[in-house]
Amino acid sequence: MSVQNFAMGNHEVDTRGLPYGIYDVDVEVIVNGRVVSKRTQRVN
Repeated sequence: MSVQNFAMGNHEVDTRGLPYGIYDVDVEVIVNGRVVSKRTQRVN
């Protein structure tokens, strides 16, 4: 499991620490301590 924080903008999630495979990742956008959007993305 991993938590990565980013400044505003477009970023790539670092998946090097995960074993090979396909994962569903929960992405939360938090602004001023409040969740403004949440979605699940599939990455491989």
